Amino acid sequence: MKMSKLLSSFLLIISFASSAQTLSTGSLKISGRVVSKLTGDPIPYCQITYQTNRGTLSDSSGNFKIIDLHSGVYKIYFQALDRGSNDTLVTIENTDLLGMDWPVHSSCTEINQNRALFDISIGKLKLFLQSGDPPITYFSQKRFSKKYEVQFYEFGDLIQYPFDCLVMYNQAVFQHLDNKFGRHWRKDFRPNVPGYK
Repeated sequence: MKMSKLLSSFLLIISFASSAQTLSTGSLKISGRVVSKLTGDPIPYCQITYQTNRGTLSDSSGNFKIIDLHSGVYKIYFQALDRGSNDTLVTIENTDLLGMDWPVHSSCTEINQNRALFDISIGKLKLFLQSGDPPITYFSQKRFSKKYEVQFYEFGDLIQYPFDCLVMYNQAVFQHLDNKFGRHWRKDFRPNVPGYK
């Protein structure tokens, strides 16, 4: 009898312990894709943190998954090295949040569309490149620069400005070139300039 009570008590304790462990890990999840708010392009390897010490990275396509969550409110931080950062509050209640796009906004204070329009107005057209180490110069780039009076600024693998800011600036210059030369300039242009489509 004593052994039976002891065994029952032991099984009851194990039952409580296993249910408490299940409650502590949670079963809800958040997944989606981190994208640029400006371009809508996926952001690879974005650091995503939540709570005080938990986090993950987006994959090469911007996809991520946060698992083992409970119902509640979470502050999620998104930080991308060449894009900027932002945070958002998320409420999750009894259902997973799956397949959403999570936009990250870049702070473009120095390089932006207004700066491009100013540079165009004073005849100092620039296009910004970010191509890796070492920087790559195309032979046709020199002819293009002379013909269309545009200077290329290449950062190599140094991340000096958020990528989205380079896109914003360059797209204003592309629009100016379209307005001034039609689409003829595009046949002479190198294809890997941020924002060029």
